Amino acid sequence: MYNINELMERDYRPAVNPQKNSSYKLTLLVVALKVSVVIICDIFHWFINLFKSSEPENISKKLALVTGGGNGLGRSLCFRLAQEGCDVAVVDIDYKGAFQTASEIQEKYKIICKPYHCDVSDKNAIYKLKNDVEREMRGVDILVNNAGLLYTANFLTSNVEDIERAVKVNTLSQILMTRIFISGMIERKYGRIMSICSITSIVESPTMVTYSATKKGVDGFIKALKEDILVSGNDEFIKLFLVYPDFMHTREEISNVLDAVKHFLPRLSPDRVADDAVNGLIAGKEYIYATDIMPIYYAAKFLTKNAKKHISTSILDSSIFFSGNIKNKTL
Repeated sequence: MYNINELMERDYRPAVNPQKNSSYKLTLLVVALKVSVVIICDIFHWFINLFKSSEPENISKKLALVTGGGNGLGRSLCFRLAQEGCDVAVVDIDYKGAFQTASEIQEKYKIICKPYHCDVSDKNAIYKLKNDVEREMRGVDILVNNAGLLYTANFLTSNVEDIERAVKVNTLSQILMTRIFISGMIERKYGRIMSICSITSIVESPTMVTYSATKKGVDGFIKALKEDILVSGNDEFIKLFLVYPDFMHTREEISNVLDAVKHFLPRLSPDRVADDAVNGLIAGKEYIYATDIMPIYYAAKFLTKNAKKHISTSILDSSIFFSGNIKNKTL
């Protein structure tokens, strides 16, 4: 291990070429044999589990923290988790929205629900959030990284400050929140981390270059983290989930922009996506696709360049963005 700041302060020193070691072939052979045995055992266990009925996990009495919980999908996730019997920490930079959501949940369900103000792109604010939640409630069992900005723009003329903000909120915040909260989960030997990704991390969309890139970052982060958790032996009690929602009816501004560019693909309600997400969590599904047209999205990845261009201009009038009739939007 090394400290990045210390490394950057040192003069660059090229690595020494290692001496050739012929024993690596034997090592690879041994590893290959061991892996083959493991794969055979995994297939056997998979076959046995086909005939077992798995019970959904009971998350009642667990403490769930939802970022961006004051409005939109985050609000729906808070209600859905409360419905399962979770206590809920509603976190949002919009404290008024968080307070309203928490108040309504507290009235409807017999659980503990508290609002918290936090800019999740600020590590110091996250540390304070963690301390406040643990002092006023308890350690977080279920972390839902939902906060995000939908930034729609012609990338060639997009605002650099908006790009930076979108990267911090959409990607950096999930990395920081996960790192700061996962240690307590490991100590308590229980943790569920759900990251809200996007269908645009699977199928790219014109005018959403920055948004797509930030969500691909989330996708890559969680998939790589799974490997860290696996090799560290924490995979038995720390579970990671990725949710890929399709376009939704959330903020009015988002719907107005999609209407303006003649986007006619289905838009889901936040309640529907929250249902899919929480149902997937308690069922133990690592990858949750909240969409009705996933086969179409997968098929789109194999289209030719000209076919993609034709379809994109048919379902999304990106020329409106490029003509400047729609301003760049961070939502």
